[in-house]
Amino acid sequence: GDIEEVNRTDPAQFNRTFYRTNRMRVSGVGNIFTQTEHDTYKSDREMSTCEMRLAATAARRDASRAAGDARLVMENDLRRLAGLAPVVAPPVPYVPDTAPPGLYCRALRRLAAWLLPPEAEAQTPQATPPLPPPARTPGTQLYVTPGAGVGEAQRLRDARTRAATYEVEIQKKYAIAAACLVFALVGVPVALRFQRGGVGLVIGMSVAVFAVYYFGLIVGEDLGDRLVVSPFLAMWTPNLIFAAAGVFGLWRIRKPGNAPNGGDWSDVGEAVRRVVSWPVSLLRPAWRSLP
Repeated sequence: GDIEEVNRTDPAQFNRTFYRTNRMRVSGVGNIFTQTEHDTYKSDREMSTCEMRLAATAARRDASRAAGDARLVMENDLRRLAGLAPVVAPPVPYVPDTAPPGLYCRALRRLAAWLLPPEAEAQTPQATPPLPPPARTPGTQLYVTPGAGVGEAQRLRDARTRAATYEVEIQKKYAIAAACLVFALVGVPVALRFQRGGVGLVIGMSVAVFAVYYFGLIVGEDLGDRLVVSPFLAMWTPNLIFAAAGVFGLWRIRKPGNAPNGGDWSDVGEAVRRVVSWPVSLLRPAWRSLP
């Protein structure tokens, strides 16, 4: 194979290296097995809501820092073109954020502090203060090359994707819990309107609703993780659709002349036919008005 690269110190130099075997050295990897004794890693499925909110907040902070670094790289490249000295970013001290974000997490911490006994001083390990980061030194003279700032842009997208993944999981917890109320909201008008539907109606409605929820949550999670839609819409769209259908069904039942009359499968077919023919009835006057 071959490796192609551009020398950033000399934009006119293009290097192409041919090889038979490419051996890549990865630092920090040993060949001795070391058993992990205290593994505290958790996936997003194992984290609590507050832990995921902290992780999402840290990811958004990384995204903001990556955006600032990208702007600094572009500004320094423009300054070098103008013959000016590059700007050195001021060192930002690391301050660990332990405050729980969100009203729910803060209320949960207050409740835990009120119910649980206070920890003894010897029980809480004293954390060593973080060391100040080393001051940045100005780098060597660099020139503008195609792809400058690509690494910062990738960092920005990775941080946003990581934050969206945690936000999707948080919204999924709330959406699945709220789906119980939506199921009841949909089931009440169906049960009152089609009392003679039997077991078949119950099974058919359940399979249809669960299939839409399953498909909506799977597709919505994928779209939310890829930053196509917001995490709220990705997880709450099935709830919003069925909640609107349930409210409409309750409104139709309470109207005079639509009282529960023990409908059967024929009424279900008639209701489906009306729903399907409704868009056609809206377009029919437009068709008749055409010459």
